[in-house]
Amino acid sequence: MKKRSIFWAALFFLSLGVIVYTFTGLFSSHRLKDSPNVLIITMDTTRADHLGCYGYDKIQTPHIDAAAKEGVLFEEAFSVQPVTLPSHCSIFTGKYPFSHGVRDNNIYRLAEENLTLAEILKERDYVTAAFISSYILDRQFGLTQGFHFYNDRFLKPKQKGRLPIDRRAAEVSILACKWLDTFKEKKDERPFFLWLHYYDPHADYDPPSPYKEAYPNPYDGEIAYMDDWIGYVFDDLKLKDLWDNTIVVLVADHGESLGEYGEQTHGIFIYRPTTNVPLIIKYPEKLPQGVRSKERVSTIDIMPTVLDLLGIKAEEKFDGQSLISLIKDKRGINERAVYSEAFIPKGFNWSELKGIRKGKWCFIEAPRPELYQIEPGEKELESLIGKYPQQAEEIKSLLYAMLTETQQAKTEQVAVNEEMIERLKGLGYFVGGGQGGEEITTSQQDPKDMIKLFALYQRANGLVENESYGQAVALFEKIMEQDPDNPRFLMESADININLNKFKEAEKHLKHAVSIKGKDPRCHYLLGLCYENWDKTDMAIKEYKEAIALNHNHFLAYFHLGLIYTNTGQWEKAEHAFLETRRIKPDDVSTLNNLGYIAIKGKNDFQTGIDLIKQALKITPQNQTLLSSLGWAYYNVKDYKNAVTYLEAALALEPDNRMFIQQLKAIYKALGDKERLKQLEKREKFLEAV
Repeated sequence: MKKRSIFWAALFFLSLGVIVYTFTGLFSSHRLKDSPNVLIITMDTTRADHLGCYGYDKIQTPHIDAAAKEGVLFEEAFSVQPVTLPSHCSIFTGKYPFSHGVRDNNIYRLAEENLTLAEILKERDYVTAAFISSYILDRQFGLTQGFHFYNDRFLKPKQKGRLPIDRRAAEVSILACKWLDTFKEKKDERPFFLWLHYYDPHADYDPPSPYKEAYPNPYDGEIAYMDDWIGYVFDDLKLKDLWDNTIVVLVADHGESLGEYGEQTHGIFIYRPTTNVPLIIKYPEKLPQGVRSKERVSTIDIMPTVLDLLGIKAEEKFDGQSLISLIKDKRGINERAVYSEAFIPKGFNWSELKGIRKGKWCFIEAPRPELYQIEPGEKELESLIGKYPQQAEEIKSLLYAMLTETQQAKTEQVAVNEEMIERLKGLGYFVGGGQGGEEITTSQQDPKDMIKLFALYQRANGLVENESYGQAVALFEKIMEQDPDNPRFLMESADININLNKFKEAEKHLKHAVSIKGKDPRCHYLLGLCYENWDKTDMAIKEYKEAIALNHNHFLAYFHLGLIYTNTGQWEKAEHAFLETRRIKPDDVSTLNNLGYIAIKGKNDFQTGIDLIKQALKITPQNQTLLSSLGWAYYNVKDYKNAVTYLEAALALEPDNRMFIQQLKAIYKALGDKERLKQLEKREKFLEAV
């Protein structure tokens, strides 16, 4: 294990108060005898064939390899989806996406009606905790179900712009081991269920030193770094004498194309590079050690397998099955049919992909269907659908039977807000994925034909991230020449044009998008944003209301309606709009600030306004806008002492803000403090000169 930095030790101890306080009260003296602990580690974006234990000789992954020697390694394990959220929902429900309802990373939430592994174990007196590493698995997306503690607030996050989007493996492992310390200190004899999620192998690949220097391929460097911090947890379990009595599951949510099939990352295709994942299960008491299974299995099998190992018979019907009898009986290779899908293409108005693997066949339903004859370990190289049409029809019928015979889940959508959009884009994902429904649309474009265009789209978004807006617009125009009726490209291009104040161009693209995809709330929201910035207020209101009619939880549409009504002095309508944003997101500080302003300015109710702004300030104490709002509210009720306190704090955070300077000048003038007034006037003149 590499030497830890002093910084991490400091960070570790700084976090203790929070962690210990969080766990107080979770532990009791109630005893659940002889039940093993459960540790599930999900490794984001990790290809099976890039681990040492799977035969890759260009990397060192000693800790994962050692776990494989103590357990069962599955060579032919497949993910249900090549993106994070749907895949994790399947791991923890034992169901395919069409059963649990989550089909993409961005607008979906796992519905409460789904029963999770954490809920079952919590009901049986397990102490449950999760430490996740990416905003993709934020609590709002529904995977908190059953967890006593769900740590998705990052201490030292990686940033994209102003927002935290993910964190390093080191932070997850250190906090998880502190959780285990607390568990042991409380002398609680109940078993625990611990889920650790590591995001490091996900693009952009930027491993820390010395892994950056040790590995020419930065993707491998990220995996090696993650392996060391997984080893940190394993070592800690051994030191605490917990290792032997802990079921350990190591699995990836999906893989990575790394340029194969023309795909740089993941999400579009369901070929082997993005769906074949490492799966290792260790529990020597009931499983053999050092076994390599060639049976084709799915990540939906993890939950029923863990429950089987624990001797728990759940009433819930799973799409997956326990792998225990399969391991012991050693049935014939590849008898099992497993399913995978990709819904990100649907968000581009291309066809989604749905595929099934059975025996030596892999069938993918698409506008141009594909059939591959493959042996274990082989990739899909040449479609044989023309050569074996009867076999294709048979396996296609099996796919359709699987989809139609399973009860379809009700889908739930999360509230879309600006922060979500910014974070998802920072992670390389884009709001507005596929909608529900099991019809397989074959009239849309085939992703195979659009992958080069998708690569251009990714490059255009990289230009936006670097604020090269002119180049981005030019590239989007080139993209739309090839796919002129693509609502995603039309909306993204319009969004950039709005930022460039090119409203006529944005309107043209958005009207075209609405004509194609009129029931997409984001089309109407962006059109409203275009008109709002264009000072066409009535038209903006109409489009925002249309977006809300299509998605009653559309945070941004309500928020912008609130701004319009506030700016036009329609206080009652403004308050209604912001009460809706508060319903959707109770702790949104901008909402609380605006409601405070409406109370003060529209109702002359200074006390309510001050109370609302104080609520917001408790959530983000170092927010200069809130500090300024509160200071100015106190000035208006002639509480100059508090007014000075809050406005000076705001100015300290943003020393060149002229509005703060002007507000403070007014206060010091009222107080007769000529010295401070001169200082502020001097600063103001300096800023004007600059």
